[in-house]
Amino acid sequence: MTTLDITNNWKLVDTNNIEGRLNVMWLTADGVGLSTREYSHMTMLNMILEKSNITDFWNIDEIKKHNIHDVIQLENKKFKNNNVDLAELMTKFMKETKFIRISGPFREVEFGGSNFGHASKLLENRHFVYEYYKDMTKKQKEFIDKVIDVYNLSDDEIQEIHYD
Repeated sequence: MTTLDITNNWKLVDTNNIEGRLNVMWLTADGVGLSTREYSHMTMLNMILEKSNITDFWNIDEIKKHNIHDVIQLENKKFKNNNVDLAELMTKFMKETKFIRISGPFREVEFGGSNFGHASKLLENRHFVYEYYKDMTKKQKEFIDKVIDVYNLSDDEIQEIHYD
């Protein structure tokens, strides 16, 4: 059983409570989003696995030794400074659990570790990126559609990355 309610530093979000300056990081197969500005994508997965006592994916203590700000590009091994080891682990996790990696719609850091900077925080730049393998579940599609609708996101603010 996967435990998601781990810390007060992230919020569990479903289609009934999408609001505010939401920054979703992960979306489960059941359509539950995890929203935070406190942790990296990989740190969150490691915390979930540690709290759930799941050791099938990687050595939890080893992952804690990595730089949480490392670039993790899933299908672009040659991307500058990409942590290929973490990318491979994250890819395996996403494929087996159907988790979708998300960033946005309101965020302070882009995929790849580069900051938007102070000015864009003031300007409330929106960018909604979601990456997934295979197909989304019905609940994931409903969540994604609801975020796009609630925030009235335009096509240039949305980036869907679908891997086979």
